[in-house]
Amino acid sequence: EGGKGRLHKFQTARSLPDKIRDALRDAVRPLLNGLRSALRGSSGVEGRDVVDRITFMLSHERGFMWNDTYASHTIDELAHDHRVFDVLRKLDGLLSLQVA
Repeated sequence: EGGKGRLHKFQTARSLPDKIRDALRDAVRPLLNGLRSALRGSSGVEGRDVVDRITFMLSHERGFMWNDTYASHTIDELAHDHRVFDVLRKLDGLLSLQVA
């Protein structure tokens, strides 16, 4: 009957082991939390909009922070963008100047 009326066995969502993805999330999470904290006192519409977007990014169950497949795919696409190396090199330089 083509499978009509059959129930499929319940399967829990599996986590994909990916050290790079997890390390990137671990680095991005405090950055986003810091930006959100810094902008919370903003009285402007733009500041509140950014805070809302950051909150959404940190909490959306199908987004970068919580969905392993989506996050890994996004990182892979980003890694193939030729502009990323230049941006990361500049960011690394700026972060190395950061006062501890």
